[in-house]
Amino acid sequence: MKKMLWFSLFFLFVLTGCALSSPDGEGVVFEVDDKRILILDFSAEPYLGSSWKDIFPDYEGSAIWLNAHSSRYKVGDRVKYWINGGVNDSYPNQGGARKVKKI
Repeated sequence: MKKMLWFSLFFLFVLTGCALSSPDGEGVVFEVDDKRILILDFSAEPYLGSSWKDIFPDYEGSAIWLNAHSSRYKVGDRVKYWINGGVNDSYPNQGGARKVKKI
């Protein structure tokens, strides 16, 4: 009985720790492509409506293309995201989304 109690407590602790993982980043959806979204930091909000090609030369904030179900998001959505696997070190960065949550 004690083993079962300890196992249950340990399992609960592990699940709680996983659920409370902090996001890898947050920002605003700037562009939506077929199967990916471009997320820039919140400083890019004044540029919404422009294209990435237009602001790229002057923009100095963070930027990442995430493979995600793009139909769920629209330009201007504020999001938190968790990355699945590694990130290609380019500008903008590129990676897979484990989770994207609107805020």
